[in-house]
Amino acid sequence: MPRFKPYSYEQTRFIPVDLKNQLQAGTFEFAVNELINGMDLSVGLHGPVSQ
Repeated sequence: MPRFKPYSYEQTRFIPVDLKNQLQAGTFEFAVNELINGMDLSVGLHGPVSQ
């Protein structure tokens, strides 16, 4: 049976992530990152759509 460390919501450590250096072109992760960065996230912020 694996021994996992207990998780605490009070932890204060952050792991620095530099996606520019860690995502390699041609990988699935790189493609997902490019798709998300290319999305227009302003859609739906202008109120309800009139019918």
